[in-house]
Amino acid sequence: GSAGERCMAISVVVAVGDVGDQLVEAIRVRMEKLVIGAASDPSSEMGPLITREARDRVAGYIQAGAEAGCQVVVDGRDQAFEGDGFFLGVSLLDHVTT
Repeated sequence: GSAGERCMAISVVVAVGDVGDQLVEAIRVRMEKLVIGAASDPSSEMGPLITREARDRVAGYIQAGAEAGCQVVVDGRDQAFEGDGFFLGVSLLDHVTT
């Protein structure tokens, strides 16, 4: 598992031409299978963020992207998790221009 470390996050992928839609779909499908849970659970592939502030900051980035016209393909803010921790689901934004 991980706790949202920057070294684990791929923040930007630039895909040129028709391959972009195919890539977004492939990433979306993989994201649906990602196991999010407690860092102590060996089956977890991603754990919670370190603090409530960190979770809220990332959720704010998703909101800002949506307000700027990005397509929110997968919205981690809508996902519910059991247990303690500052969880935020995986998110995927497309058509980001800035």
